[in-house]
Amino acid sequence: MIIVILAFSAMVVWQMPKLIKERRWRELKYFSIFLFVGFVLNVLLAMGVELPDPTKGIQIFFDTIKLHY
Repeated sequence: MIIVILAFSAMVVWQMPKLIKERRWRELKYFSIFLFVGFVLNVLLAMGVELPDPTKGIQIFFDTIKLHY
């Protein structure tokens, strides 16, 4: 889990100051959201939590809008 924390900390230290300096607020907002979601998922995986398969949700979505491939 230490490696996950170090990797995400490196991403924050490397990207966030540049985004703040250039005043890219929208990009900073989305970067932070995706970084947070990725961090939570990686910490859960590192702790051994079994995560649900995302393809089932995608399948349900396409079935709902009646789009089959």
